[in-house]
Amino acid sequence: MDRDQLQHVAAALEEGYGECPHGRTALMNWIEQEVSMLKSRGVPGGEAATQALGLAYWEWLGES
Repeated sequence: MDRDQLQHVAAALEEGYGECPHGRTALMNWIEQEVSMLKSRGVPGGEAATQALGLAYWEWLGES
């Protein structure tokens, strides 16, 4: 995932679920790691991946 894609995903997550208290750099690093985990678990792209990423972000924020 390139930097522009990461910025787009980060902005969408913050718009939908709230601002990341860890900052944008930490969020983009988290997105890269989470996308890799989703791929390794075989989560299909599109809506399924979007929902899984959103739920994982919400959980990550709750753990902060």
